[in-house]
Amino acid sequence: MSDRLSAHIRNFPSINWEASIDRPNTYMETLVKETLTLNKVLSKHLPLSTLVCIMGPVFENYKEKLMEVYSTVELKSEDAKKKMLKDAELFHEKLAKLDGCGGTGEVILEMVKGKMIAGTS
Repeated sequence: MSDRLSAHIRNFPSINWEASIDRPNTYMETLVKETLTLNKVLSKHLPLSTLVCIMGPVFENYKEKLMEVYSTVELKSEDAKKKMLKDAELFHEKLAKLDGCGGTGEVILEMVKGKMIAGTS
């Protein structure tokens, strides 16, 4: 999953944060779908304790990498912030209840909420 996240992050420079805010960006929709699929497959074949041991580091990596890349994005408008917030909300909404997630979704969501728009203080 680390490789999948890295592939999504490589596309960050091409994301138009000023685009329509009616839906999350494709990278986040895909990341959430891939994570749900992994969790579903693992939960069918592994005991809960093993599932948590696998998914915990996955979510820790998500938290580290997403917060790192989000911190580098310069938001130029309120719409850009809403677009990023839409991504963070999808992550939190769909993945927060998975075993091993911990507070990853909440941490990412709060980080995005706290981001400043360029030119404001």
